[in-house]
Amino acid sequence: MKLSPGDSVKYDFKLAWASSFADIGRLAYEEGQVDVEVLPGMAVPSDCRATILLRSKKAIHALSASYPDQTDIRYEGEKRGYQIYSVAFQRLGANDIKIHYGDGETCTLQFFSLEELEQLIDRHAAFIAENQFETAPDDPCYHGLLMWDMTVKSRINAACNPYGDDWWAGGSDEIGLVSGLFLSEKNVYRPNEAELKVLDAYLSDFIEDRLTEQPGYRVHRMVPWFVMFEPWAGHGADDVWRAFNYVHVLNTYFNLYRIQKKFRYSYLKPAAEYLSQAFHYTKAMFSYWMFPEGVGASEYGNMGELTIPLYLADALDAEGMNGEAKWVREIAAAKAGFFAKSNYPFGSEMAYDSTAYEAVYAYAKAAGDARTMEKAVLAAFSNRGHQPKWYYYNTDLRQHGETHWNVSYMTQLGGWVLYDYSLNEGKRDYELIKSAYASYLAGWTLINSGYWNDDPRNIGGSCWVLHAGWEDSSVDVPGRVPLIKQAWQMSGESGLGYFAGLKMAASVVIEHPVLGIYGLGCEVSVKGNVWIIRPRDGLRMRVHDTVNEWSIEIDRNVIRELEADLSSRTIRVSIENTGFDLSEDNINVRSERPWSVMINQ
Repeated sequence: MKLSPGDSVKYDFKLAWASSFADIGRLAYEEGQVDVEVLPGMAVPSDCRATILLRSKKAIHALSASYPDQTDIRYEGEKRGYQIYSVAFQRLGANDIKIHYGDGETCTLQFFSLEELEQLIDRHAAFIAENQFETAPDDPCYHGLLMWDMTVKSRINAACNPYGDDWWAGGSDEIGLVSGLFLSEKNVYRPNEAELKVLDAYLSDFIEDRLTEQPGYRVHRMVPWFVMFEPWAGHGADDVWRAFNYVHVLNTYFNLYRIQKKFRYSYLKPAAEYLSQAFHYTKAMFSYWMFPEGVGASEYGNMGELTIPLYLADALDAEGMNGEAKWVREIAAAKAGFFAKSNYPFGSEMAYDSTAYEAVYAYAKAAGDARTMEKAVLAAFSNRGHQPKWYYYNTDLRQHGETHWNVSYMTQLGGWVLYDYSLNEGKRDYELIKSAYASYLAGWTLINSGYWNDDPRNIGGSCWVLHAGWEDSSVDVPGRVPLIKQAWQMSGESGLGYFAGLKMAASVVIEHPVLGIYGLGCEVSVKGNVWIIRPRDGLRMRVHDTVNEWSIEIDRNVIRELEADLSSRTIRVSIENTGFDLSEDNINVRSERPWSVMINQ
């Protein structure tokens, strides 16, 4: 809305208490508004349909689309007082659905149509390996995985840096470290030889030979090294004080360990070598003065840190590194203890931030601290938007407020907390599951399939964040990041979110209070005692059936279809073979009651 000088608008509003998030819809209904629920979220893959549930005391007349020739709207009938519609989008990107009700009244749902997720994830991984890998031998960041800028159609490096500060091209911090992190996580599930060779060269030639200072595994904030923030010089901090960076590096090494442990490729190093490096970077992080106030490692949650308390020590023990494992467990217990004693354990480099939720939750989980786990879950849940707009709905809120820094990496990294608690920890809370899944989908919206930038050289790249309350840049300002479609069209920190997204990629079967049996990221059909599930979640390796209370995960290949026979308690797993044999040793079934597994390859 734009008002001319002298114009005015009057709004009336009413305040009311809701007993839960679900109860908000009841209040809208009672006030003559439209009670709306959307599944699986406001971001919808193009090969899936969104389900819209509507309820109002006023007549709902019709739904219309902003691109009617490329949108399929179906009325699915009435159930328990709700009018139910399903929608599929052919046009990628932002799509509006307008609800027409009452006496000429309307409300708008703002969706985002995603490319089919499996293709989207693979395309982005290939893009990183092909375009963000620095191949110029004379660049200080040779074999780094640098930030890609769609506005200049180039990686930001020594030869192309329109922003002036060398930090942009230095290969460290989130902007330089998390593209490799995502690429390594993707290859844990779908290994690709070309991408793995890039990752190995990245770790050897850039991380070890250029970014890391020895002795001591000190990770610098850019290449070439320099001394930052002179007042800290007395702490010996130089530019190796940022604990976040150590986490990204150790996670990437740990992922290469996971890959080699499973697949044993001849062109990669032995698995134990990658694991040893992950440990050394972990130890370095806890050995030096870290921002803020020197305790950035021991008293602050660093994004992506879940590996240290949940997985690292067990892996070290498995490789016979028992002393190292003992050290990790002691450090993790101490940090978990600090969080447990803190009234507000979510400290950050900013006054208000969401970056610590995942780490606090992970340390509490490792320590069996249910109270702190729940505290982190409630913080992550309450920090998500619930407006029916794709860039607000279950994306995280940062210190900048809701008009700035939208769809950041914490959309998925904070969403992983909800996913793990509700599904892996078995809490089965419907609102948490719904929020987690919507977060998972929302996080992928910034990968470019042509909506953000239609230049073929940028297809597969990623935006950094969205600034929903800002106007696009009308002119280029030297040293300033352009804003196009309200997005910074450079990869930035986005890979950290995608790293978490792959950890929560799953198909989830729920019993919806209105719809009944419903699949998030999957198709579900029930024939007597046999439940048939066809995953379409982007990974197709994890399934959670919250109705019959079982979960399954495979560590290679993809699931084409599952048949769960409730009478014989047998799960038949039909696999799309991607070149690896699958046995029962590669399948993990979790349930309080026993199930037998049959494999169709």
